Amino acid sequence: MDTQSKILSSNEIARIAQLAFVLEPIANKPGLTTRYSNKNNNLKLENFLTAGINIGDAFRELAERIYKCDDLPITYDIALQAQKDSFKNRIGSRLIYGGIISLFPLVLTQLRISSNDPYNVLDNVENILKQTHKEDALYLQELENFAYSHGINHRQYMFDIKDDYKNIFDYYEKDLIAIGDVDNTKGDRAKTGSSNKEILNGYPIVRRMLDIFYDNVRKGYYPGISEISAEIDFQIRKEFPDAHIQWLADLHVCFMYLIISYDKEFFV
Repeated sequence: MDTQSKILSSNEIARIAQLAFVLEPIANKPGLTTRYSNKNNNLKLENFLTAGINIGDAFRELAERIYKCDDLPITYDIALQAQKDSFKNRIGSRLIYGGIISLFPLVLTQLRISSNDPYNVLDNVENILKQTHKEDALYLQELENFAYSHGINHRQYMFDIKDDYKNIFDYYEKDLIAIGDVDNTKGDRAKTGSSNKEILNGYPIVRRMLDIFYDNVRKGYYPGISEISAEIDFQIRKEFPDAHIQWLADLHVCFMYLIISYDKEFFV
C-alpha cells in the first residue's frame, strides 16, 4: 500500500486502540466494572486496564502488515494474538474478548479504505470482510475457542474448528444461522449471536452511538468522554432494552476508537 494512503501510523493505531479499551470501563455504566466499583473479583478495573494496554502490539502489527501489502493479507492470527496478549501481567479469566472481535473488523476496514469518515468505515465492513481468507476464519475459530477455554463456566461453548468457511463474513453468517434465534438464546452464545448480527449488519448500534455523540457535540454539550459515554450508555439501553450490557460495553470500545481516530478535537 502506498505510504501516502496511510490514515494513521502503526504506532498511532496501537495507541488509539489501547486508549479505547482503557477508557471504556472508566465511565459510570450500571452493572459493569467502572472507576467507582468492580463487578466482581475477576472483573476488576485494573484487570481491564492491563488487558487493554496489552493489546497494543497486536494492533500495531495489524497496521504494519496492511500497509506493506497491496492485497488484503491474512490478519486474524493477529486478533488471536491480541486475545493471548491480554493475559500478560494479570490474574483472572478472559477479558475484552468481545471488544477484540468487535473492534478488529473496524480497524481492518479503516486501514484498507483509508477513510477519515467513521460512517464510511462502518459502511465498508462487509466488503472488507468478504475479502478476508479461509485461513482468517480458522484463526477466528481458534480465537473463540481460546477465549471460551479461559472463561468462567464457558468451556461448554468450545467447538470443533471447521475449514469450510470462505472468509470472515461467511463464517459470521453461518455461525449466526447455527446459533438460531438470538433473542431466545442464553449465556455467552447469545452475546456471540448479537455480535455476529452487529458486524454483519454494519454496526447499527455503534452507528447510533456515533449519532448520539455528534448530536450532543452539535448542541455544544461536551463535558468529557466519561460523562458522554455514560449518557450514551443510558440512551442505548433505553433504545435496545434486550441487549446484553456486557456486549454493549464491547461496542463502546468501537465507538471510542472511531471517535478518537477521526475527531481531531476530541479530548478526554
